Amino acid sequence: MDLSQRTRSVLSFVNTVDAGSFTAAARQLGVTNATVSKNVAGLEQALGVRLLNRTTRKLSLTKEGAAFLQQARLALDSLDCAADALGQGKNAISGKVRISSSADFGREHLLPALSDLLASHPQLAIDIDFDDRVVDVAEGGLRYRDTWQPY
Repeated sequence: MDLSQRTRSVLSFVNTVDAGSFTAAARQLGVTNATVSKNVAGLEQALGVRLLNRTTRKLSLTKEGAAFLQQARLALDSLDCAADALGQGKNAISGKVRISSSADFGREHLLPALSDLLASHPQLAIDIDFDDRVVDVAEGGLRYRDTWQPY
């Protein structure tokens, strides 16, 4: 059983236990009842133990199923945490921002805002040029002389 099939099987098993039936688990997972049943049966076969006792009216966990359920929940929680951590890294703002401003405006308005910005996004680097001269940015007249750090 490959990793992706094993993961689907474990997910089917946990959802079946939580939902109380293959049908309810299938509805939650958006697959057919037969798919959930096949996934759980395949998991039992791969593990070499029966996880669920099945009757026409109900499902119940075996002793092995109860032990496996605890570990399966931990594994699924770990997968969720790993995916969340990866997703957070994708949304992080990073890189270099270059700002040129008049000295008075920069000190009065930009510096206070930049402190909060850097506190929220520590992977951001800011280069600032506070100068009252007139600069034609399109001509490349912008100088970068300071890398600003919060106090």
